[in-house]
Amino acid sequence: MSEEITRGINIESLEAADSRGPSGANHLLVIAIDEYEHCPVLNNCLQDALGFIEILKERYDFSDEHILTLYNKEATRANIHARLKELKKRVQPEDSLLIYFSGHGETEDNVGYWVPVEAHPDREWEFVSTNDIKSRLDAINSFHTFVIVDACFSGALFASYRSVKAGNENRRSRLGLAASHSRERALDGTAGENSPFSQNLLRKLRENTGLLSAHKLAAELIEEVHAATRGKQTPVFKPLDVKGDDSGQFVFRLKADEGRDWKDCQQKGTLAAYEAFLAKYPEGQHAAEAQEQLVLLRDEAAWEAAREEHTAGAYFRYRQENPDGRYRDEALQAIQQVEEDQSWHQAQRKNTIYQYEHYLEKYPAGRYAQDAQDALQALLGGQAPAVKPTAAEPQQKAPPPKVEPARQEPKVEKPTPPPARPAEVKVEKAGPAVKQESAPRPAPTIDRKHLMIGGGVLAVLILVIWGIMAGGGSSPDPAALEVFSTTGKYGYRDG
Repeated sequence: MSEEITRGINIESLEAADSRGPSGANHLLVIAIDEYEHCPVLNNCLQDALGFIEILKERYDFSDEHILTLYNKEATRANIHARLKELKKRVQPEDSLLIYFSGHGETEDNVGYWVPVEAHPDREWEFVSTNDIKSRLDAINSFHTFVIVDACFSGALFASYRSVKAGNENRRSRLGLAASHSRERALDGTAGENSPFSQNLLRKLRENTGLLSAHKLAAELIEEVHAATRGKQTPVFKPLDVKGDDSGQFVFRLKADEGRDWKDCQQKGTLAAYEAFLAKYPEGQHAAEAQEQLVLLRDEAAWEAAREEHTAGAYFRYRQENPDGRYRDEALQAIQQVEEDQSWHQAQRKNTIYQYEHYLEKYPAGRYAQDAQDALQALLGGQAPAVKPTAAEPQQKAPPPKVEPARQEPKVEKPTPPPARPAEVKVEKAGPAVKQESAPRPAPTIDRKHLMIGGGVLAVLILVIWGIMAGGGSSPDPAALEVFSTTGKYGYRDG
């Protein structure tokens, strides 16, 4: 799409229009000139205008009593001003005004003009300037004013400081749709047919089956005319430089025909289509059937919204707000599923025996029961994988692995060895040497008591040997030997 198409336009493909709209009538002024007196003759202006009126009367809320026309020789400069002045009296504050001009257009010193039938091509003072048109429109107190111009250089009529934004039908508007830019020529088309602009405009109005806003109509025409003329002609859609605009929009509304509208409503089968039908025919012959379908569609929409959100709260709200809903049982099952999923995900995050056991206790036959059993076995066997802590939880330490006890061999009791006999001491008279013989037994462990006894015996023995040596080999004192040999407290008696 070229820059000219998108410049200054912010349009959604579907506008949100009120189901009722303004309460006033739709007024129409059509000016079409083919047979100019001094300018080149055109081929299709009158045909385009007649087709436009026919569609509006046949399909939309336009009636003969609110339609004014100026064709060919009637379209003088004076008559154009007179018709615009007449509209000031006819149009009421709740009415909408649609103006359609098809003919020659000119521009001079950045001022646009509509060329009336009697004007000379080089006398711009005989033209109807866009400044004159704006002044006339300022005086018309309409709710909506929508001007469509199929003429060369027709874009000069619009405000240059504002862009179009999607608005509401119940707010006032002053909008214009021109067949070409202020520096472009509008193509007339092959004789006997419609101009490229008119051909697409009439087709859109003929094929429409619902509410058609000026914004939606213009957005589609801009692209299609640009493509049909290979970029030679780009329509322009902007607010008019006229008083009274409140960023609203004009909407083409189909004429009341319940049979036709009911058929269109069934073909669309949407919630919006049935709501629009009931708003238009609240007491119509198909109103009861439409209401039944509306209940079903609303229930379907509520269920789809709950499924998209997929939370226990969303399913609970569906059950509360739709006591007779078709999906109440499914909503209850969905709540259980969501809660089980939450319990399982929590067990996975914590990765503890308690959490898995808690899940299994709540859902012994749950969808994740086998996975929980496997996770428990892994934890109890010390095989649980490390789990990264989440941002909201501290890292959990894995429990220490359980060590299986080593296999025990049968215990064999060893016999307690008898107490070791002290070394035998044999004293020989012949010499000073003392011979000590040890029993061929392993030495028992010496405790403190035995150490004291041994120390005492050793001291006595030393004294005896010292006495013998001192006495020159004489026999020891019998009294001393008696003390040594008979004292059971300090040793054993020889056998």
